[in-house]
Amino acid sequence: MDDDQVINDIQLEQSNLNVRVYNSDYRKENLSILYDKEGNIRPFTILGEKNIEIEKEMDNTNELIKGLNKELGNIQEKTGIRWEIKQLDEAILKTENNLKKKFTEKASQINRDTELFKSTQQKKQYNRNDLEKDAEIAKTLTASDKQMYKNTLNDEIKPIIEKNDLKDNEESISSITKETNELLLKDVKPSNTIDYLLENNELQQWVKEGADLHRGKRNRCAFCQGKLDDELWNRIDEHFTKESEKYAGQIKILLDKVQKLLRYWEDKTLANKDQFYSKFHNEYEKVNEQWSQLRTRQIENLKYILEVLTERKQDIFSSVNLELNKINDISDEVTQCLEKFSEIVDKNNAYSGNLGHEQDKARNELRLDEIHTFMEAIDYKNQLIDIGHKKKQKEDKDERKDEIIGEIEKSKNYIKGLESQINDEEKAVNQINLYLKSFLGHPELSLEVEKQNDGKDKHAKFSIKRNNEPAYNLSEGEQSLIAFCYFLANLKDITNPEEYIIFIDDPISSLDGNNLFYVFSLIDSEIASKHYKQIFISTHNLDLLKYLHRINTPTNNNKWNNKFFVIEKRRDMDNNLNSNIIDMPDYLRKYSTEFTYLFKHIAIVATEEQNDSNNHTFYSFPNTARKFLESYLFFRYPDHTLKNDKRLKKFFGEGLETVSFINRINNEFSHGENQFDRLERPIDIPEFKKDAQLILTRIAEKDWEQFNSLCSSVGLNAEEVSEIYNHRESYEKEYLK
Repeated sequence: MDDDQVINDIQLEQSNLNVRVYNSDYRKENLSILYDKEGNIRPFTILGEKNIEIEKEMDNTNELIKGLNKELGNIQEKTGIRWEIKQLDEAILKTENNLKKKFTEKASQINRDTELFKSTQQKKQYNRNDLEKDAEIAKTLTASDKQMYKNTLNDEIKPIIEKNDLKDNEESISSITKETNELLLKDVKPSNTIDYLLENNELQQWVKEGADLHRGKRNRCAFCQGKLDDELWNRIDEHFTKESEKYAGQIKILLDKVQKLLRYWEDKTLANKDQFYSKFHNEYEKVNEQWSQLRTRQIENLKYILEVLTERKQDIFSSVNLELNKINDISDEVTQCLEKFSEIVDKNNAYSGNLGHEQDKARNELRLDEIHTFMEAIDYKNQLIDIGHKKKQKEDKDERKDEIIGEIEKSKNYIKGLESQINDEEKAVNQINLYLKSFLGHPELSLEVEKQNDGKDKHAKFSIKRNNEPAYNLSEGEQSLIAFCYFLANLKDITNPEEYIIFIDDPISSLDGNNLFYVFSLIDSEIASKHYKQIFISTHNLDLLKYLHRINTPTNNNKWNNKFFVIEKRRDMDNNLNSNIIDMPDYLRKYSTEFTYLFKHIAIVATEEQNDSNNHTFYSFPNTARKFLESYLFFRYPDHTLKNDKRLKKFFGEGLETVSFINRINNEFSHGENQFDRLERPIDIPEFKKDAQLILTRIAEKDWEQFNSLCSSVGLNAEEVSEIYNHRESYEKEYLK
């Protein structure tokens, strides 16, 4: 590069070079000529590498559309995503209709069941929509809750329940226990005891009770008819003192109190369960059970106290121990239980005014339970999941269907855009036709744009005409000409040639000699004269190389510098074939042809003295002279019946001396296989110089015009070289010696 940067083949793709290349690949890639089964050229749509890529892109896009349409499918053909969506729609609709039918039937059943629905002024009918709403909140009931709600529906307005109040009748167990314990602990003693009575409490009690029955009423014992005198009454009175009588009265009073309280607790019950609404039965039963337990415990407490008091009453002179651990004070528990009961009574009494609302609530709860059972029976939850799954599938497929339709539409629009780009190639066609007619001398060939039958261009199609008739075949050369013309036509779109590198590889490949100059003319006028950054031209053809020596250069371009190279193939020590780009040899670079190059070397031997710089020229002179004479004499005497010796005699004359010396150059000095000893002797420089001068002298004599042109082609002055004329005879005589 100008800035000494080096770019190799690996870095090329990442470089910012603008390069246009014409080669055999270009022809293949930019001119797609299709043949039918009979080998005739068909109209083609591809012209240009860009359009080939466009056509490939169009083909790929059409294949994409084809694949998308296949994926989209057809309902009538039962294929693709459209058919799958229809299948899902039908499956969803079938399941939904089946559920609607079952919901309608169940709603009608609920509507007729007064236990589940009651017609009101606001809601006269229960329908499927109501059932669908209830299904969202449906729930199951326990057996007890379900029975409770059914009982609620059977409830009627009940009388107000009076509360049981124990305040006027209830005596605290703790106070009774205290009073009893104090009385039992009191010690009572007679003034004059009757020992056998003290020893027998039952007998003592019998006597006491008998005394009460007989005093002031009988003189004799009703049992034994014994006389009841004053002495007996005194002894009884001394045994049963007034203090004991008072104590016995206290015990009797306390016994009456306890017995009364016992009767109260034995008769005390709560309100009957039937007095309560069924809604409160559970609460009632719990409180009533607690009350029964408390009542039993209270009765046991009172009976125990009665038992102990009765025992002391029967033997007032003997103390009785009251075991307090057998008495449980449950007053607080009784109070709490009665408070709970009172709350239930309050709620029950208040419930009477709210029974209608509670029964509506019961119907609602029972209906939700019934719906829950119904949904489980029809597997409603799983059916909804299945519907949801199918709807999600359908949603995904609908989304994919819309994507496909969008991609198809986008692809069609993309193809339209590509087609419009191909239509622009008509400009290139016009330019190609101009080149074929004006530059290449092929007015019989032309490209034409073909129209569709409807007159509308889907995209441009091109046909090749020969003399305005369809060309049924094209030679390789004609195809190359069209491709090269297209390459030149496409260079017209470059507005900044100074930024572009042009590479043209063997543009006359497959062309005959008639087209060689035409192609060179196009290169010279359409490329070489432009201010491109660089131009590379490669060829195998020496004639084209000859023309390229005369190629024009852009005006006012100081950077232009023609250089010539050759690609040399060599094998290394491992017999691997390599190629190197080297400077072009002088005979090609300076003289265009080997013939001119050989003449130059003969002139050097004839006019220069041998030295180290030109030693190789003198050494190879015999071969150089032989090759030059063979070419020169063949074109001068093209008769193929003449042998080389005959041509030498015709040109140099019949003198044996001349023929002999030329024959030595032509045969002996230029070959070593039969004169091996010749190769062992030093080269004869004076003899070679004389031979070279003789060759140049005879050409000048025979054809001065050609001699002058040959000298000019190798940079020599023919007049100066011709001074050897004056010495020719002396040269020949000296040579013959």
